[in-house]
Amino acid sequence: MKEREHDDQISQAFQQADCTIAVSSSLAETISSYGYDKPIVIPNLVDENRFSIGEPDSKKIVFFSLCGITKQKGINFLLEAISLWNPSAEYFEFRIGGEGPMLDSYKELADHLNISDRIIWLGAVDREQAPNLFRECHIFVLPSAHESFGIVYVEALASGKPIIATRCGGPEDIVNSDNGLLVDIGDISGLSEAMQVLASNWKDFDPVKIRSDFENRFSRRVVLSQLMEKYKNL
Repeated sequence: MKEREHDDQISQAFQQADCTIAVSSSLAETISSYGYDKPIVIPNLVDENRFSIGEPDSKKIVFFSLCGITKQKGINFLLEAISLWNPSAEYFEFRIGGEGPMLDSYKELADHLNISDRIIWLGAVDREQAPNLFRECHIFVLPSAHESFGIVYVEALASGKPIIATRCGGPEDIVNSDNGLLVDIGDISGLSEAMQVLASNWKDFDPVKIRSDFENRFSRRVVLSQLMEKYKNL
């Protein structure tokens, strides 16, 4: 399909819609910037029954990342921040799940930065594996360059884990002072500092409080209720 035809179809959809919904405030602002009516914001949901609070079984502090291994997800920023921090392999471990076109390149980068002894590349992670991986970490970190929403951050919250994310769109609606830290996109020193702060203070983040906040904002029960109410009003 030609780009112009695609644009015309999108315009027609927005113009004829009785209601438009965006999954984040950032996405709503972007849509509005194209001259369309600003959508209401209803977030993506996570099934609260699939994820639960769990105690990590590792004596090391475990950071966990889960994504498609593409440039957008900022794993290169993560590796560079780990190198800047240079934490001991005896006490810290970084588990990175996912596959993608940048995987081999990032493995080479980890070797170049001399941090491969702290990195565990998990490869492809299926839906059945993910809840356990979230439960078994202490902190979730993903320094993306852009996210319209960011479902993995919410899955971490459903597991009671504090998170580190970037100000890249969706995470600004997800992260607050009770559940984690935000850093600027590509800010290697800021990301390194945030990881060190959470490594020292992760116990100050109450997993029950994090989980409760998730249930109140992103659970299936809450989000489906918002969607159904909107459809009933229409």
